[in-house]
Amino acid sequence: MTESALIAESMRNRHECLLHEAAAGRRDRAFARTARAAARRDGTAPRWWRRRRPEPAAVPAAPAVVPVPARALAAEALLATPVLAGPPSPEPLPLPTAAALTYALVVQQWGEVTAGQYDDLREAVGWDRDVPAGMRVHVASFTDGTLRTTDVWDSEEQFTAYQQDRVLPGLERLGIRARPETAVSSVYDFTDPVPAPRRPAD
Repeated sequence: MTESALIAESMRNRHECLLHEAAAGRRDRAFARTARAAARRDGTAPRWWRRRRPEPAAVPAAPAVVPVPARALAAEALLATPVLAGPPSPEPLPLPTAAALTYALVVQQWGEVTAGQYDDLREAVGWDRDVPAGMRVHVASFTDGTLRTTDVWDSEEQFTAYQQDRVLPGLERLGIRARPETAVSSVYDFTDPVPAPRRPAD
């Protein structure tokens, strides 16, 4: 037998030995697993075979949930809500009495003023279009050819300022030389439920 044939035969034998050893090893491992399993079941396994599994941690029990009525929850929320103090209620205004009125009643008598001159003065001064501050009521009447006017003002000072700033300059522009006799007194009672209609234009 040649040298190459001897080498090939030796390698083949070595390969077969390895295959037999591998098969034997697999059989041994399978047998070992079976033996260990049987020993664990019987309780005869060595201590180093036994695998100690960690015991599961104890889970604390959840607290019992006691149902609370919805009405009780609403009352508790209402009590917990802070109460914000609002502004103090304003004191009621006192009702005006006759003694508390401070209006000024102005009565004027014009001796030589005609109805036409009065209309011209009203057009020039414009107290019906541009009502002066403080004027509440203005009434004009003619008795036996004499012009009488009755006014209600918030104060005598406002009437005096209106007379000096608007009425007297209007009389000067129109050339009316008559000047009224004026009487001023305090108003004791004043009622104006419905505004009176104005005289229709001619």
